[in-house]
Amino acid sequence: MGPHPTLPEEFGQWYGHRRLWRQVTTQEISIRVHHRRRKVAVRAAVLGSFAFAMVVYPIFGTLSPAASALQLVPGVTVGQAPDTVEVILGTAPGLASVALPPPSIDATAHFLAVSSAFTPSAYLPNCSGVRVDAGSNGNLDPATLCVVWDGTHYLRADAAVALAELNHRFVLRFGRNLCLSSAYRSVGDQASVKATRGYLAARPGLSPHGWGIAIDLCYTDYKGVYGEWWKANAAAYGFVHPHWAETSLWEPWHWEYGTEYADGSGVPGDANIDQPPSGADVPSTTVDPVPDPTPAPSPTP
Repeated sequence: MGPHPTLPEEFGQWYGHRRLWRQVTTQEISIRVHHRRRKVAVRAAVLGSFAFAMVVYPIFGTLSPAASALQLVPGVTVGQAPDTVEVILGTAPGLASVALPPPSIDATAHFLAVSSAFTPSAYLPNCSGVRVDAGSNGNLDPATLCVVWDGTHYLRADAAVALAELNHRFVLRFGRNLCLSSAYRSVGDQASVKATRGYLAARPGLSPHGWGIAIDLCYTDYKGVYGEWWKANAAAYGFVHPHWAETSLWEPWHWEYGTEYADGSGVPGDANIDQPPSGADVPSTTVDPVPDPTPAPSPTP
């Protein structure tokens, strides 16, 4: 038997009498009407919001700046700018078209060069990468040098940036940084090396290390798979094995940035390397730098 009786005898069974049945029926109708009105109100609110976001706001957001810009057109008095209808219908004064040329490559490069936020290498962010010659061999202005990733060794700014980029490729290949045993040397540092290695080291004031362009690789990195990778990729970033290190002295660990002194001309060069004393035996074996105490990990396959 359904909830809505249709036979007279069922009124007494379900609701007791007709008035109670009418009250229950009226409440049900009221609830259905209330829900219907809520649905209509919610849908109207959604459609109204959509219409405002897609139609009303774009129109006012686009025409308002245009109307304000018309005040700058010759012949238009402030406070008497045409209304939106005039703008839409095209009866208002036209805006003057201006074709601005795109920035040139030189102008963009100049902007980047003078911008304090510009860094030539993301792997050495505090280095300008700009070569500045200030000072003498072993007495360079510290402002012209940049410390590399190990926080210990310094190079001339352009050499430091090039080495940082090369080191990043080394990290991608082997999973660790290059190991350096020496870079820029002051006159005092070069004097200490000279006292230790004798004629195998350049005189203070004549070493390429004093110009901040030379590095010495650790014992672990100029041999084996690391050394082969370095030889294959160093030249692409400006690092060369100088002529004198291939002939007068055999120093596979010594590399220089640029070819300025690599052929032995100028300062420094093989003419500035002390010759062995008369009658001295030239060692036939390679004189290696002091090995790095930290063992190098095996290369990534």
